Amino acid sequence: MQLELQYSLEELKQIVNNFTLELENSRSGKQSSLSWLISPLPDRNYLNVGSEFQVMAIGGSNYHGGVFRKQADTSELVGSISKLALPKFTSAQVFLDFIVSQLAPGIDYLTLNLAYPIEPLLKDNLIDAKLLKATKEHEFVGLIGQYVGTAITDYIHTKLERVVKVSVANDTVCLVLAGLNLPQSSKAKIVGGIVGTGVNFGMFLGTDSIVNLETGNFASFRASESGQWIDARSNQPGAYLFEKEVAGAYMWQHYNYYNEKYGLNYPQIDSTDDLSTLIRNHASGFDLAQALLDRAASLVAAQVAGIANYKRLAELQFIMEGSVFWKAPGFKKNIVKLLPQLTETTIDFAQLELSYLLGPANLF
Repeated sequence: MQLELQYSLEELKQIVNNFTLELENSRSGKQSSLSWLISPLPDRNYLNVGSEFQVMAIGGSNYHGGVFRKQADTSELVGSISKLALPKFTSAQVFLDFIVSQLAPGIDYLTLNLAYPIEPLLKDNLIDAKLLKATKEHEFVGLIGQYVGTAITDYIHTKLERVVKVSVANDTVCLVLAGLNLPQSSKAKIVGGIVGTGVNFGMFLGTDSIVNLETGNFASFRASESGQWIDARSNQPGAYLFEKEVAGAYMWQHYNYYNEKYGLNYPQIDSTDDLSTLIRNHASGFDLAQALLDRAASLVAAQVAGIANYKRLAELQFIMEGSVFWKAPGFKKNIVKLLPQLTETTIDFAQLELSYLLGPANLF
């Protein structure tokens, strides 16, 4: 592919420095495109051993859910896992009706893994969370600025005449919590990262809280030509510029943009999975698809290195989720290849089966 798509190594090093500086500014309360949303962790003795509770993971595109039974040090899955494609959450009504549709009978406690920007509040040993904004092309009209756990509890009580206590945490916070399931885990070294429909990172602050960074909103970098085009046509122009460069919700649009602009005459695609299919099949357009995934991987590597340089530890354990990171051809490989040029920290990437459920289960 002859198109000038890639960031130079010098550009990437500058992005690393910018990202590290924004982390420091965000922590200090200075102006930054990053958030510093601190989630205090509840006492895990909230439920008695043997109690059952439900976990729901609401991502950008998919839903996963299951019932767990509290154990002394952990929780075990009871029965099977539900998996569904999510509807577009155009309103609070659509969202709340979906929650009710998935609620298991006889459940009095629910913990929610929510893949959207939220401001947590620890109250009565449960985490509630104010929904700050809609992302990933959902809208949540009527729910923005509201406490999600309270809204769910009230809606279930009104609709079903049941009392269900709800704990809510951001998906990145839940992923960091899942790191506790690793043998000999160290909170100081655990970072949670998501590169799927959306993108984000988070990490422990000491031992009793986790910070959600909302790194998809990072803006101190040169947006690509296609990224600017996508941003202008999104439902939130000017916001989540980094996410629009690297996340699965948008990657396929970059392909269609260059395909049309340069008259490449490749078939148009309508999902980021199609990029991977083109590459694996060596089909028409695979070179453009690979170039775009390589570019996105380099940007993710810059954020990983920025976090490493901020934490200043010899080694870190990144617990990663997301089909783009784990399944897109060459994506993880390119990140691993770039990192030694961007940071001196040794970084290991791990994938935990059912991390999206095990993490929020650790809230109880």
